[in-house]
Amino acid sequence: MEYRGGDFSGSIHLYGAVLLAAGLKGVEDKLELGPNANFNVDALTPEEA
Repeated sequence: MEYRGGDFSGSIHLYGAVLLAAGLKGVEDKLELGPNANFNVDALTPEEA
């Protein structure tokens, strides 16, 4: 799992709570994982993005 958070200009406690709630919601709803993204999004051209 890779998590790329916000810039933390907001509350770090809120970021953590939302991330935890989203993870728990996925477990409760037995959501399937999406496909792997085996590329570096920072290296994409504007057209690819």
